[in-house]
Amino acid sequence: MPRSRDMVPAGQNTNSLIGDHVFAGLVRLSGWLMLALLGGLIAVLAWGGISAWSAFGPGFVWSTAWNPVTQHFG
Repeated sequence: MPRSRDMVPAGQNTNSLIGDHVFAGLVRLSGWLMLALLGGLIAVLAWGGISAWSAFGPGFVWSTAWNPVTQHFG
């Protein structure tokens, strides 16, 4: 049975039901915004790391070799 304004439980007004829907929408929107920001951050970091990845390869991430004088990183 669909919920209507006449079926409000005792002690609860319809304004709180509207507030619940608004709050749920804001929480959902903020969740999607956080995911979008995280995706953007990952994209910016990947874009900035392309030069290191192409110059030194995947060993740059896992290797322990690090010699800045000879430009040997990974």
